[in-house]
Amino acid sequence: MQTSGLMRFCGFVRVTLLVAWLATVAAETLARETAVESTSDTVDDLMHAFEVIRAQHWSKERWLSSHDIFVSPQGSDAWSGRREAGGGDGPLLTLPAAQRRAREITRSIDAGEQPEKPVHVILLPGTYRLSQPLVFDERDSGRPGRPVVYRADKPGTVKLSGGVELPWERTTDGTATFSLPRGVSIDWKAGWQLFVNGRRATLARMPNAGQYWFVQLPDPARRDHMRIDPEAERWLSKLSPGDRAELIVNLYQAWTTSRHHLASGPPSDSLTLDPAPRWPFLNFGRSQRYFVENVATALDAPGEWYGIDNTVHYRLRPGEERLPLIAILPVLPQLVSIASTRPDRALVQDLEFRSLDFEHSVYITPTTGFVDNQAASATGAAIETDGARRIVFDLCTFRRMGSHGIWLRRNVRQSSLSNNLFADLGAGAIRLGVSSHPERNEPITGHNRVKSNIITGTGAVLPGAAGIWLGQTWDNEVLKNLVANTTYTGISVGWKWGFGDPLSGRNTIANNLLYNIGQSELADLGGIYTLGESPGTVIRGNVVREVRSYAEFGPDGGKGATGIYQDEGSSDTLVESNLVIGTDSGGYQLHFGRNNTVRNNLFAMGDKAEFRVLKVKADAPSVIATGNLLISRSDKPFFALAAAPQVQFKDNVVSAPAAAKPDTLARCDDGCRLDPTITVKSGRSAKDIQLAGLSDAVAHGWQTVLNEAGPDLPQMQRVASVRPPSARQPPVAPTLPVHIEIASAPIGTQPPGLIYRPMDDPQAIRIEQREGSLGPTKCLSFNDSAGFKNRFEPFAFAPLGQTHGRWSARFRLWVDNRSEFIHEWRDAATPFMAGPSLLVAQGQVRVHGKSITTIESGTWNQFTVSASLGDPTANWTLEIEDSTGETQRFEGLQPRHAGWSELRWVGFVSNAAERATACIGSIDISGPERL
Repeated sequence: MQTSGLMRFCGFVRVTLLVAWLATVAAETLARETAVESTSDTVDDLMHAFEVIRAQHWSKERWLSSHDIFVSPQGSDAWSGRREAGGGDGPLLTLPAAQRRAREITRSIDAGEQPEKPVHVILLPGTYRLSQPLVFDERDSGRPGRPVVYRADKPGTVKLSGGVELPWERTTDGTATFSLPRGVSIDWKAGWQLFVNGRRATLARMPNAGQYWFVQLPDPARRDHMRIDPEAERWLSKLSPGDRAELIVNLYQAWTTSRHHLASGPPSDSLTLDPAPRWPFLNFGRSQRYFVENVATALDAPGEWYGIDNTVHYRLRPGEERLPLIAILPVLPQLVSIASTRPDRALVQDLEFRSLDFEHSVYITPTTGFVDNQAASATGAAIETDGARRIVFDLCTFRRMGSHGIWLRRNVRQSSLSNNLFADLGAGAIRLGVSSHPERNEPITGHNRVKSNIITGTGAVLPGAAGIWLGQTWDNEVLKNLVANTTYTGISVGWKWGFGDPLSGRNTIANNLLYNIGQSELADLGGIYTLGESPGTVIRGNVVREVRSYAEFGPDGGKGATGIYQDEGSSDTLVESNLVIGTDSGGYQLHFGRNNTVRNNLFAMGDKAEFRVLKVKADAPSVIATGNLLISRSDKPFFALAAAPQVQFKDNVVSAPAAAKPDTLARCDDGCRLDPTITVKSGRSAKDIQLAGLSDAVAHGWQTVLNEAGPDLPQMQRVASVRPPSARQPPVAPTLPVHIEIASAPIGTQPPGLIYRPMDDPQAIRIEQREGSLGPTKCLSFNDSAGFKNRFEPFAFAPLGQTHGRWSARFRLWVDNRSEFIHEWRDAATPFMAGPSLLVAQGQVRVHGKSITTIESGTWNQFTVSASLGDPTANWTLEIEDSTGETQRFEGLQPRHAGWSELRWVGFVSNAAERATACIGSIDISGPERL
């Protein structure tokens, strides 16, 4: 267990001290906008703890002698910028005027006309509403040792807002009406944001917040054509042309969402989306959610709002009838731009921002809509920086944003983001680097530090965003941050798919505290996520609690949610001394890569195997796992598709359930030993973790990891509260029959509705033309050979989520005389249990290894499998109809595994391991209401 380099965790501050500090801070803040604010207890606690820390840090500041320029909402740009007003002089009124004055002083210092001292622009208490972004370039630079600093006079008293306050007009029948200020004009079609009394309001939507409509069976001929259910059809068909023109469709995929306009008139049973989605409908499972927003007739729930012409209508929340209402409409997508105008000759440097509160940026949906590839990487931030050195943001807050908080984008180096608070964000908090390959001659972003920030509440507009994102950047440090309550990944690093020239590396992700990651909103996510080759990257000493996905994206939750997830070519990294507890898909997962070392980690209490390797490459070891401790809820704590040398184990310790079978460690060979005496107990606080059965030295080492994770916040044990998995369970689609449209699907395609493996071989399963007795017939052809990595490939499956009632699967099958074709129903357990299971091979139909009848190869036969769900003792039924119409029926067939009772996976598997072909002419899976 390596503990060197882990910083000492400071002692907890007593509750009475916390209250005293809060009283002091509250007296100094702008009460008008914050006194009526209401947030969740967790966010409130983090906010309060941050203010304590900010006050403590500020009291310790020892500013050097500086050239001071003061700004006040009561000042005048005709004045000189001195602190006190009087005698026709005093503080300036606006930041642009202060910026001009700071440039004059900097030039005079450079010319030797004034003393070599920092320049401080000091903002006196108040709210500074920005009519346009603050733009800083090389003329705003300081010098090493004498920066230009923009700071609050007192912490927590200065807000820089990109919003306008809306004058209140009237309140009628629970709806408040506000007017736009004179000179403000809004195109409401873009889907804006609104904050009332500090809380984000919900743009009028259907169904209401927390509920969804679900995509129906897709139209294989139209990628942009989304079939809808009768309830959605009834509601949408009543909309006026004006409503349809402004409506925005929010569509969920596995790890992203997208925003679409409508491209057609009134719907019948479908909508035509503009633009088309990136992936086919139902590509990731049978429970694909969507909702529509920005519709006047959807204004029916407390906290919703809608804008029309020059008026905003807002439905009051309970209790707001007795409060003054303060409505802020963000109008600026960007609040601050820091960029060199001459990147080839000059940089912005030594520019600092301290104890300022940035608020109210807007995300505007493009007229072409928005389709997210991953992590909302194509969207901007409230503060963006390019071509800069030694930029500092310290003790600032970034709240109520429409998109990301801050982005150190191109050619930004030696800069620091520290001790800041990010809360209530439309997308993510912090971004470093770029998602597309920079020009070869362009200096890249790197050597930056992100330390001791608090991030809570991401993805309010774009749920696919990560809390902290590093793309194609080198030599950065991400240290001691708290990342909580996200809708997608906590920290994402790398950003290059597969192998090739590394575009990222030597990044250190250490001593961070992450909890409530994913919150069952999306899938295929991680507490910490890496993508692509990243030589020298280190993930060390992080604590990750509760990583949860939307479980209805297929039988594995659309790849689920993992503590530390190394994806698509992740290579040459070190993962050590991390503590991961409570995940959907285990503590560690690798989806192919090379030369990764995973050592001295604790992975515990995941719902599936704690250590998972999904795919490997043959030319080098994929991962070497040494000295890890796995406390597993599963009787198979390892899931690895390859044995040594690609996956190597040494000196690992496993504590598994008593029911674990003797082959529990089969994947680990002699690199693991069982020790069932080791247990873990975790409480609601992110750091409340108790380990038993360990030596004192090892237990102390893990306690050190816990103590040093996250910022040095007072009362961390109280404020960092994790949510149990049951606390957030989004709705799932109602019973949806499966019909795979084969007859009309184009030749060479894979029709939607099934998930195909292997994913990267479209020739393995595809629509082909096959001659039959009745002429040419299209069918879904499974083209097997000895070249597949696994005998059970190729295969396809339909993900379902059914637990009760009698279900049937009906399919037409053609096999040649070399085929081994399996049809099987499974649940979602680890390991899975199977119910109905049959094998068609060499003219035999086998159940439990026994032939029950024969069929003729090269002819079409229709199979109908029926079983009752929810009853572990129930048997199943099989009917086979041959090409002449003769039918055989077999009843009382036993499930493959005793106790099977749920239907999560219906699979079609070619198991021949030689050149063979099986073809399916139709597939229909129906539930009890259709029998």
